[in-house]
Amino acid sequence: MIWARHPTGVALAVTTVTIAGLAAMLAEGAAWKVAGFILAAVPPAAGLAAYLSHRRGR
Repeated sequence: MIWARHPTGVALAVTTVTIAGLAAMLAEGAAWKVAGFILAAVPPAAGLAAYLSHRRGR
């Protein structure tokens, strides 16, 4: 698992994507708000998917 080998890099990437999504939601256009929401929602969704796939693998 890449997060186990590079925890600092993965944490920085998750934080960057989340902040970029939250910043995009501040834009005026509706498309930017949707894109920002998707960017902000990706890290928790990816974490949940990884957790569930790891749990099923046991």
